[in-house]
Amino acid sequence: LSLALVAGFGSGMKYLTLDPDARIFFAEENPDRIALDAFEAEFAKDDNLILVLEPKDGKVFTPATLAAVGELTEDAWLLPFVRRVDSVTNFQNTSAEGDDMTVRDLVEDPASVTQEQADIAKAIALDRVSLVNALIPPAADVTTVNVLFRLPGKEPAKEVPEIVAETQALAEAFEAAHPDINLRMTGSVMINNQFAASGTEDAATLTPLMFGAILLIVFLAFFSIVGVFMTVLVIAFSAIVGLGTLGWSGVPMN
Repeated sequence: LSLALVAGFGSGMKYLTLDPDARIFFAEENPDRIALDAFEAEFAKDDNLILVLEPKDGKVFTPATLAAVGELTEDAWLLPFVRRVDSVTNFQNTSAEGDDMTVRDLVEDPASVTQEQADIAKAIALDRVSLVNALIPPAADVTTVNVLFRLPGKEPAKEVPEIVAETQALAEAFEAAHPDINLRMTGSVMINNQFAASGTEDAATLTPLMFGAILLIVFLAFFSIVGVFMTVLVIAFSAIVGLGTLGWSGVPMN
């Protein structure tokens, strides 16, 4: 009867899902979460990925670095669910001449920019309040490419990991092509994904260590193989029933 009950409850494990959303750590009545949910319901919910580029020479506005920024900006558009990509190269710079207004990328052709053009772009960028301390600091020694995503929300456990997997592949290719630039990644997409990744890593490392410690303590307490075996069965059956019940209930893990 016990084995049948364990098997019945345990069969629900196939329905287990993972919710990587960081807001799960805030109660539904949390005022900040309420305000955020209301804002997103009125406008839109965007998840972001920030790619931080740090040239080893400490200079963003050089032909080589701007070419790399332009390349990364274009490649970022190919990521899944992407809605918008912002960087210093594709910043929409507006200039006026008489009654005419012209809007164009700050660096129109990053692959062939000259140092003179780079210096002009730097002067313009550091004069724009929408860029300084957003995409570039006043020292102009690092810069970011900010990627916004509109996730469908149909498969939360797959959408964020899919973005991160392709981003990591993109980052590896970028670092191989530009060894003179350090690339780091942050943003809500990376943070949400890390919760899922940490859980998987814990299951592969901490859980076996936990069982090993329990078995050792039980053996030292009873000096009985049978006692150890029975303890393992109780723990294993309890875990199977608990996880299976969670799967049957439809409540996602986090």
